[in-house]
Amino acid sequence: MRVASAFLRLLLIKLHFRCHSHFVLARTLKGAIRMDSKKNEDAIALVVDALAHDYDLTETGAARIALMSTSHFRHEFTRITGSSFRMVRLQAKVARGRFLLGTTNWNIPAISAMLGYSDRTKFDKAFKRVYGYSPTLYRRMFT
Repeated sequence: MRVASAFLRLLLIKLHFRCHSHFVLARTLKGAIRMDSKKNEDAIALVVDALAHDYDLTETGAARIALMSTSHFRHEFTRITGSSFRMVRLQAKVARGRFLLGTTNWNIPAISAMLGYSDRTKFDKAFKRVYGYSPTLYRRMFT
């Protein structure tokens, strides 16, 4: 295992000098060389932007946008954002509903249908999970 690790470090050092923008030298013994996470952060930012417009984006589709495998995407997304993809997607969807509740006088079933929920109850549960209170209460308190 030590030989493989030393070989990997040597290989990464060579890659580092070939393509400095993709690799960065770290000064720790554990990971003498690590991939630059800037590339992954940019890819995750691209996915978060896509979530603002497409609430039905799947994890597999998001991984394709980020040019990563699904498992690597899941790991990097959670590491960078601090939340799972599913939770961020839910937050983006409910945030759009919250915006519509505060800026329009559309009824709640219409907003929930617009966001893709099959019925108002599912939207109510999702809204309450993210914000801690129901959409009806939010509308009464803030509009």
